[in-house]
Amino acid sequence: MKSRILVFGAPGSFSEKLADQLSSDLELEYLNLFDLFPLPEKVHQHENTPEILENLTQLLKGKQSYLFHGSLIRFDLAREEFFEHLIFTHAPRLERISNLREEHLRRDGEKILEEGTREFRLFNQKMYWASQYDQGGMGRESKILHDDFCRKTGLKVHRFRAYQDARWNEQYETLLNEIRSS
Repeated sequence: MKSRILVFGAPGSFSEKLADQLSSDLELEYLNLFDLFPLPEKVHQHENTPEILENLTQLLKGKQSYLFHGSLIRFDLAREEFFEHLIFTHAPRLERISNLREEHLRRDGEKILEEGTREFRLFNQKMYWASQYDQGGMGRESKILHDDFCRKTGLKVHRFRAYQDARWNEQYETLLNEIRSS
């Protein structure tokens, strides 16, 4: 299948799970912003943004089909030149925070993150972002920005509510069919 898809949302909204599942089912190359450009000490404060922008532009220009996971809105790359579909995942604040905690337990078990370590700071920043996302507390990385962008873009926008129950499968099948039929 030839398609160019961007999946994004706040931490804890299962955007990574959705992106992974979609790329597999649609047989698309999976590109993850944070795999390509690891997080700096402060989440989403990339000092080398011009370099990242240039590298991402070159990467995407050279491909015909892919699924990209990560917020490219702040880099002004979520546009028709690079994508046909935008998938915006969302979940209520307390659910996002709970999801991040469960993700940490799955990945690290009951391991206590040592205060002062990079891992500790990044986890706390992701939790803070997840808690402040709805109120615009993270500036450019907020639901306000994402909603505004989704209203203004000329791209096909799919909103995916990150349920953790049977509704996930029903919603997922609908999304998959919409993408395949376009």
